[in-house]
Amino acid sequence: MYNKKNFLAPDSRHSMAAYHAFIDNASIAKLRISDCQHAILLWNDLTKPKQVEEMLEKLKSLREGILGFEEYIKLKYVRT
Repeated sequence: MYNKKNFLAPDSRHSMAAYHAFIDNASIAKLRISDCQHAILLWNDLTKPKQVEEMLEKLKSLREGILGFEEYIKLKYVRT
């Protein structure tokens, strides 16, 4: 079983954003990303090879999107 959760901005008084990554005893993988008002939940049954591939594809796409967004913010908004 895998169970990790954390606040995305733990020192912020203005944010309750968090993630919870979980794989239960039945091998159901869930990734929940939430803020105060909204949440997304990605889930797949890891006992099925096609769903393992799908979960990995979802995570890769999400990671690439996040990294691209981070780079854009650094380029446009970080003053050095």
